[in-house]
Amino acid sequence: MPASILKYQAELRNDDLNAILQRCLRKEPGERYATMDALGADLRAFRDGFPVLARRGSTAYRIRKYVRRNWKPLAGSALALCLLFAGLMTLTRLDSARRSESQRADAVGGVLLEAIRSADPSNTLGVRVTAADILANAERLLSAQSSVPASTRSGFLVSIASTYAQLGEARRALSILDRAIVPGIEPTAEHQFAKARAKRSLEALDEAREILNKIAATDSTTAANVAIELAQVDYSAGKYQQMSSRLKKLSNNIHQHDTKLQHDIRYWQAVATSASHDFAAAAQLLNSLATDQKHRGEDPLRLARTLQRLSTEYIRADDHAKARSALTEAMRLISQVFGKDSFQYRTLESNLAFVLIAQGDIPGALRRVDSALGAMEEWLGTNHRRTAMMTFDAAMLHEESPDGPARALTLYGQAIDRSAVAFDTNHPNRFLFHITYAFFALESGDIETTLKLCEAADAIARNTETVREWDLFPALQALHSAARWRGAASPEAERDVRRRFATLASLLAENKLGPQTLDKVRALQTDLEKLGMRFVAAEKL
Repeated sequence: MPASILKYQAELRNDDLNAILQRCLRKEPGERYATMDALGADLRAFRDGFPVLARRGSTAYRIRKYVRRNWKPLAGSALALCLLFAGLMTLTRLDSARRSESQRADAVGGVLLEAIRSADPSNTLGVRVTAADILANAERLLSAQSSVPASTRSGFLVSIASTYAQLGEARRALSILDRAIVPGIEPTAEHQFAKARAKRSLEALDEAREILNKIAATDSTTAANVAIELAQVDYSAGKYQQMSSRLKKLSNNIHQHDTKLQHDIRYWQAVATSASHDFAAAAQLLNSLATDQKHRGEDPLRLARTLQRLSTEYIRADDHAKARSALTEAMRLISQVFGKDSFQYRTLESNLAFVLIAQGDIPGALRRVDSALGAMEEWLGTNHRRTAMMTFDAAMLHEESPDGPARALTLYGQAIDRSAVAFDTNHPNRFLFHITYAFFALESGDIETTLKLCEAADAIARNTETVREWDLFPALQALHSAARWRGAASPEAERDVRRRFATLASLLAENKLGPQTLDKVRALQTDLEKLGMRFVAAEKL
């Protein structure tokens, strides 16, 4: 059950029972239950999770009861439900000060309730309804509600757009945010934050930074949140030192009792530390943060995020036992919130597959990732960015398959095709997909495919500043040179290969070559040596 629902669970149960008791004790007979059957009906409704008549609750109350009652069937759309629910709660709290506004918010609540009901398998003949379906229904129903004022409609559209952004649908989010602009009313900070996040997702980093700076200039109360968002933009741009400096400055200016914000700062400081390849230090920071979050009883989703990142750092540091322990705990927390039948849980399951591969459990790893990929294709479609990423992960894992490279080659091809739809032309993920596939193609002896992939990756990199700052970019150049030499060996081609490897050796000496990149190029160098190429000491990795 999601945290946003759990938050209200005790409140709901206590308020329901109190309402039933108060109705029984009212002085006026007409205000009490007319019969014992009426009392019994309300008690049964309380027991079964239905709204009780004694409450005469709002639409928000009915939504909470409905979602709580039907959570398992709705688990596949958990994120959409949680975020939309949170959006409605915000609107309701904002509008409850005035009766008329509360009634208007109630109309929005009706939209959400109807959209949620659309996901119930009993209303869809058992067909799974995706998060995108719920969002689309919410949009459609909202458009048909003439009683919803423009300002309230705008706020709810922002909530829908934010949900789309978190599902990886940044372009759809931006389109809805444009529709949420109300003439005569300035866009809210929430609207601008959502727009900045969508722009960052699309690698439009300069635009994201400009939006955030405008928020900071007009709303001093959001300065800290703006700084956190700007740190993430720095990270996406590969500006790790700037990111660290920004976070350090923010930490010094934040009150020590602002725990949530301090935790966010510590999380992103760990990410920045990892970006400089100090994985042990990053793991130490995250482990300390996770301990504090557990002690303070923090939101399980925030703790799960920390543990997931901690597992990644342990993997990078080759401590697979600790990686598995952290990831297992994150999966437990996610299952409590979204259920095991959710793409949030399945994503972590694919991460676990990498740990299992490292521990030698190849069949277990392949079962995990194939199951996760199948679920992602069903829930989000084949061309969604999350599905493209999962396809790429599955391809890498299937490199270790005892059945040979055939499955891996198929998956790499699918990942490339899906990324062409899911991401912009020069998105860094497309570069990553191409170069990883290229390394595998060369290992498989397919020189022609390797060269084509290298050329495509190089074209992406030259149009994307972020990629050129990755350690994978010089690795690509070395791979490209090696493939050309293998295709038509010559003294000139060999000198080019040796020059590329000398660059890589320098990066390694400066601690600028990550372990995953190093593993790839070391394997490449070993392969070349077997084929007769001789490297001098200055070029050895």
